[in-house]
Amino acid sequence: MSVKTKIYLALGLWLGACIGMFTYGVNIFNATNADTINKITEQKKEMFVLQDEQKSYQLAQQDLKDLAEKKYKPEDLFSKDVNLVREIQELEKLQEKLGLEISLGGISGTVSNASAKDKKTPGLMVVPYSISANGEFSKLVGLIETLENLSFATQITSLSISSGNENEANMSMGANFYLKRN
Repeated sequence: MSVKTKIYLALGLWLGACIGMFTYGVNIFNATNADTINKITEQKKEMFVLQDEQKSYQLAQQDLKDLAEKKYKPEDLFSKDVNLVREIQELEKLQEKLGLEISLGGISGTVSNASAKDKKTPGLMVVPYSISANGEFSKLVGLIETLENLSFATQITSLSISSGNENEANMSMGANFYLKRN
């Protein structure tokens, strides 16, 4: 073998080794880069979630501050009227305002024998009641919307709407008043 052939052979082996290392090395670096990119992407997602949570927290603080300045403060949403007179009067006014036939039922007992909402809030009592209403469907929807925005806390527990005569619908609903025991 001549020197020239040996040089070509050594150069070919060196070139083959370089191509092999480059191909193998690129795959290693590519896998490492993909792992790094995935970690960075996950960290960015976490950062966006944390930023959203922080923004939500700040908005909630602002909402609470705004609520404290409103006509109905959060602590006043629960009735202290153990006879529920004010709440019943408001519900009866809805009958005239919305032009519906509304009948209340199921209100019984006193604050002394009302059940507590749960063990976490023993001073908050629940008084169940029911409403039956007849009238135009749109007015029944208006009644539901109005109940959601009353000046006292009420929770709708069940709702049933059926069609009645011509343009009328019938609604029956179960709900809870919340009383704050002093």
